[in-house]
Amino acid sequence: MLTEPKASASPGLFDFRQGAFAALRQLRSAVSAVISGIPAVPGRRTIASAADLQRILEVPTTLAWKVHKLAYSTDPAADIESIPGQAAFKRFLQAAEEAGVPHPSLQSAASAVDEFEDFVKSHAGDRRTFESMVSGLAEDGSEKMDLAHKRAAFKAQSHFLGLQAKTHLGCFVYRPSEADPDQLDWLIVRGMVGLRRLRQNASWIISRTRVVNDDGTMRHSYTREPLDPKNDETHGISLLREFCSRPLPKLRRVTAGLGFMNVEVVGEGVGNSSAQTCFVADVYRKAFVRYRDEHNATQASVTHVRTPCEALLADVLVYEGTFGDPNTNAIAQLNVFSDHRVVDPVVTGGVRECDRLTVSESVTYLGKGVEAMHTPDVPRYPEMIGQSLARLGWEARKFDVYRCRIEFPIMPSSVVVQFDLPTKPGQSTG
Repeated sequence: MLTEPKASASPGLFDFRQGAFAALRQLRSAVSAVISGIPAVPGRRTIASAADLQRILEVPTTLAWKVHKLAYSTDPAADIESIPGQAAFKRFLQAAEEAGVPHPSLQSAASAVDEFEDFVKSHAGDRRTFESMVSGLAEDGSEKMDLAHKRAAFKAQSHFLGLQAKTHLGCFVYRPSEADPDQLDWLIVRGMVGLRRLRQNASWIISRTRVVNDDGTMRHSYTREPLDPKNDETHGISLLREFCSRPLPKLRRVTAGLGFMNVEVVGEGVGNSSAQTCFVADVYRKAFVRYRDEHNATQASVTHVRTPCEALLADVLVYEGTFGDPNTNAIAQLNVFSDHRVVDPVVTGGVRECDRLTVSESVTYLGKGVEAMHTPDVPRYPEMIGQSLARLGWEARKFDVYRCRIEFPIMPSSVVVQFDLPTKPGQSTG
């Protein structure tokens, strides 16, 4: 994987690495926006794979595969050799225009392609040399987990637990509180796509939440609000109705141990007839401290894996400047812990090194705003998060987007995306 640029690098290397990241992120975001902009046609499948893209646009299979891979890759630098050439991009955009994609999206994509090619010519002269330069920046990662074993575990756990999902989503949004700039407001959107029961009496949790300090002490100063009070239904659970399947899922809130609050889906039927897509969202005012203090040194977003799923998407949106500059600092860390000891991974001393799972995935910085969030894993995802931010009066374009995507995540486990808290300006670090 191509590592994020560090300010300590030599100026020439730093400029190239930073520029390569920016050009690739912009290209990925623009291409994914074009795919998302292909108009829906009654009776036609949505684009969930490269084969769907090839069939709808009638472009060569190889081109469709390359474009689809680029659009939804969490690390386009790792797949640099698969990025289409300039002529192939032109053919893709022409086909997209004929399919009815809006002109602004096509224009943005064309500009992104031109800027990418200009960057390649400026720094490398040609694509082959550029690919060598990028590969030279990559670091050797840990051994990849055997995907076949994880897929087998998914099938076995689905069988024994009697349920499974296509996608498990955890999206966490942090913004300095207007009521107290030293505190953080927190929007959390959670849910499942294609959640279905394989056994009649199976039940499942789609959200598991509590608010604590690093040292494990409970925070009592925060307030919880439903994202949309008009839709605050089912015992105070805030359902994102527009983005859920029909009929609307039935939910219940259950108090669990250690201060956790669980949201459970009350399912009916089995197999495809039981399949549901469900998202809930809440905003917590003054939920966390913004700066390092005697109780806190980090800010962690935790997704608890308790449901067999094909993909886990853990996204974190941070208001610009809150935890540092993503262009000059590798500030987001990923830790995945086994929950075999039933301890809290965000509490200091809660987990030990023996709980840590070795994974090949990492956190990737995708850029700013909801346009960077396109993914086939969650339908209408940028629209859902964009609407959620708009309800709060938060400007989407001012949020940096970080993503961790894990195929067939191990369960039970906790996926933790963590940031170091900064020291308050003017405060002694001693």
